[in-house]
Amino acid sequence: MKISLLKTIYFISVSIIFSSCTNSISSDSKINKTVETDSLNYNKGDTINILDSLDFSDGNWKLYITAPYAYMNYNDTSFVNQMDSSFGKDYSTEVFNSLTYDLYTENFKNFCVSTTNINELNELKKISSFKIKGGYMSTAYLQIYFLKNNKLILQIELLAEKNNVGINHQKYGYMKAINDDKLISFIKKLKPDNFENFKNSEVE
Repeated sequence: MKISLLKTIYFISVSIIFSSCTNSISSDSKINKTVETDSLNYNKGDTINILDSLDFSDGNWKLYITAPYAYMNYNDTSFVNQMDSSFGKDYSTEVFNSLTYDLYTENFKNFCVSTTNINELNELKKISSFKIKGGYMSTAYLQIYFLKNNKLILQIELLAEKNNVGINHQKYGYMKAINDDKLISFIKKLKPDNFENFKNSEVE
């Protein structure tokens, strides 16, 4: 009974986050999120490297990976206190791990990681091949942003569930990662940043 109740409360909390998170994050952040960088046409079943057109040696680049849904829950102190007091210490940690694909206890304590290291950006580029599946694969808990000279170049919705790592692409729908394990390992080694830094990014 307790497990069933926990699941019920968890899913209620997630649905509340979904309804409020998008508007709140977009209104707080100065980043324009409508970006299309690829003018080529591909078909379902094709495998493409989504970062192939990005030259990280040209200009000043920064990569942000954020967990906006977990961030919104964390800022709701009443939610955190209620979960921990009702269901045991650190139950909220389980929720945050669920909303970050278990990355919260790795390097997402601040719900944001980032890098400006060209070697790391090129490493990510090498493992960013995805196969076009089409459709839309649920709500992605992670958001990836590539900024060049403070200008948003590319935004990606990332899903990182077990046996289901992929992205929701604006143009091609759901695309499954070819190098899923390498992609997750890469994210885990990025340095934590502050979500507030991302929200306050000065973007042209």
